[in-house]
Amino acid sequence: MFRLKNFERVRNFSARKQSSTLAGSASRALTASVLGDAEIVQSMAPLIHRLQQDAIAQRGCDVHLAIVEATWIPSHNEREIKLSNLTELTNVLLRCRGELLEFSTAEVGWRLRSLGLPRHRNRSGMVLRFSQGNRFLLHQLAVRWSLNLRAVADCALCSPGEGVDQQRLV
Repeated sequence: MFRLKNFERVRNFSARKQSSTLAGSASRALTASVLGDAEIVQSMAPLIHRLQQDAIAQRGCDVHLAIVEATWIPSHNEREIKLSNLTELTNVLLRCRGELLEFSTAEVGWRLRSLGLPRHRNRSGMVLRFSQGNRFLLHQLAVRWSLNLRAVADCALCSPGEGVDQQRLV
C-alpha cells in the first residue's frame, strides 16, 4: 500500500534534498523507503557514509582506472610507452591506494585490449602508441569514469573551448 500511495514521491525522491551527507544510489534506495522520517534518515547516515567510503576505496583500486590515470601524462608528452613501464606505474599507483595484488605486464596488456587500446611490438618490446585515436579514447574514458585528471594546456582534447567538446566525449 505504501508503494501505491507514495509511488510518485518515491520515484522522484532525491536524497540530496534531505541531507547533504546522504547522496548516491545506496542512500536513495535506503531513504526512499522512509520518506519524511528525518529521525530514521539521520540514523542511517553513518551506514551510508561507510558505504560511500567503501565504494570510493574500491573504485580507487580498479586496475582499468589506474591504467588510464598512469597513461594520462605520458599520452600528452610522449609518442609511446613501454608496457613494462606502464605496468610499473600502474602497480605503484594501485599499491599507494592499498591494493595488494600486483599485475604482470601480460595482464596489463590484456586490460589495455579490453579498453580498446591496441599494443604494438617494436625493437624494445611491447608498447602502447599514443595515436590520435588512442588519445581520444583515453580522454573519453577519463570523462566517462569522472576521473579527476589535470588538463594539459596544449591539448585540444583537454580544452573544452578549443576542440573536442566534453559532451561529445561521452
